[in-house]
Amino acid sequence: MPLSLFIVLALMAFTANVASDSPKCRCTPAQWHGMVASVNPVLHGIELPTFNFTNNTLSYDYTNKRTNAQITIAHSGQEKPQTTRIITLYEEHIQYTLFEQNGVPTCTQIRVEENMEETCISEGSKYLGDLVLGMQLKVSGFVTEVQNHLAAVTLITNDCIPVAETLVEIKGEPTLNDSYTDAVVYSNIELGVSTAAFDVPVFCNHAKEKPSSLNLMGNSGNMFDFVRGLLLRRNQ
Repeated sequence: MPLSLFIVLALMAFTANVASDSPKCRCTPAQWHGMVASVNPVLHGIELPTFNFTNNTLSYDYTNKRTNAQITIAHSGQEKPQTTRIITLYEEHIQYTLFEQNGVPTCTQIRVEENMEETCISEGSKYLGDLVLGMQLKVSGFVTEVQNHLAAVTLITNDCIPVAETLVEIKGEPTLNDSYTDAVVYSNIELGVSTAAFDVPVFCNHAKEKPSSLNLMGNSGNMFDFVRGLLLRRNQ
């Protein structure tokens, strides 16, 4: 079954189980941490697709305007996954990127000009209703268009913890050109954050500053900005 058709059927299931005219909440809690995993097959016409696997340990702290993400990306056919840690301190207007270069721990920094915005479902999104996953997990579904992509997201109805996101490229007529999909799953999400997650290693004190245009995380104020940021980075 084509992924686009699967998503349409899933959306039909949501609309058939609408519980109210408006959702309980549209924004995630102010502080949470957990795992964010994604897989996206990239189609190349009649050739075999390639896959990108991303495992992200994320700490989100809107109260103190900061995020910490340890991102491991593995590409199909690649021998060794790449791991990068990104600490963004919005009130200090700085972002640190930590990685290994030739086996040596390396740190770069850029100036962050934008303010951190709360992570919320965008205003233009359509609320599809509520649905029970498994036996008792009640979730709320939303859908919106991001540039030329269709994005669907689910939040736990009672506390707005994110559950899953799906991003599908919209191309109109079927073609054999490259196309893109992305499935994101949130797991082991817990409320609150550890202060230690935002500690900057000592060797970053002498990090060279890069142009602010290289900001990897973006604003992340919109529920879909983080996914869109991953999309843009993978296509660069």
